[in-house]
Amino acid sequence: MNKRELSSLVADRTGLSKGDALKAVQATIDCIAEALQTGQRITLMGFGAFFSHELPPRVTYNLYTKEREQLESRKVIKFRPTFPDK
Repeated sequence: MNKRELSSLVADRTGLSKGDALKAVQATIDCIAEALQTGQRITLMGFGAFFSHELPPRVTYNLYTKEREQLESRKVIKFRPTFPDK
């Protein structure tokens, strides 16, 4: 499912126009992205949590040049789903 299909479903379920639903979905995505950039954790009860995680530095091996390289630590985004009780 892509963003347009999601906004179409939101429009059907809420009675909003497809344009307004697309704006709402895009605003939600933008807010989540901004919060993650500042290091905040986003928890949507019954859906899951988005959070940033720092990976430690590590050594990689290039198969073509046979050289080892040191990679710096980096931040990645993770998602942990929560399953609602049924």
